[in-house]
Amino acid sequence: MKISIIATAFLSILVISCQKEAVISNSLKQNLDGITSSASKTSSSLKTENIKDINGNTYKVLSIGNQKWIASNLNTSKYRNGDPIPEVKDPAIWSQLTTGAWCYYKNDPANGLIYGKLYNWYAINDPRGLAPIGWHIPSGGEWDTLALHLGGLAVAGGKMKSTSNLWIAPNVGATNSSGFSALPGGYRASYGEFLLLGTDGWWTFNPNYNLGGFKNLTNVNAQINQRNSFGYYNYLLNQSGVSVRLVKN
Repeated sequence: MKISIIATAFLSILVISCQKEAVISNSLKQNLDGITSSASKTSSSLKTENIKDINGNTYKVLSIGNQKWIASNLNTSKYRNGDPIPEVKDPAIWSQLTTGAWCYYKNDPANGLIYGKLYNWYAINDPRGLAPIGWHIPSGGEWDTLALHLGGLAVAGGKMKSTSNLWIAPNVGATNSSGFSALPGGYRASYGEFLLLGTDGWWTFNPNYNLGGFKNLTNVNAQINQRNSFGYYNYLLNQSGVSVRLVKN
């Protein structure tokens, strides 16, 4: 009789122990599932958004405030519909253009790998479009919205400029806290000469009075510059070649 009672008690303890282990096991599984799910969500939220142009070049997409920008200069050699944009190296031909064209700074493809291409206004304003579907050349107002989010025109440039030594010292105010990673790609003057590599970065916006307006960042201040030394808004002749950033529609 005693052996039977002891056996029954042992079996009861064993059943209770198994039940507890099952509860613990299920609880642990739920916790692990929760951690895995959370990690998966975190991993998903950290995925980088990219876009591609018609050439297949990939651009990181950068969110600043309510806007989305590409985080490097445009480098396409085709319009959105696949039509080629001619590369024009000769300064005499460049200065007489009335149609779209692009070039590398100093006609050096190595500069293209860093700064992208320089486009004249005819390419930028062509109805076939430089930008992939859903993107466009930013307007002056969209640059102002960007600047406002970054604290205003007087300081926004510093938050947009890369801290790279590609900028000639002193690169005033540069922190790149926005992630915009602006580089000083210079520009091509309307008469064909290449200027200001290392000191200025140029990005175009919508036309006015048939001239291509621009904003520029420079190594000597932290501003987004939109007026020249005479107080007038900056405009370039249509043959000038500049770098281009895109903003999402």
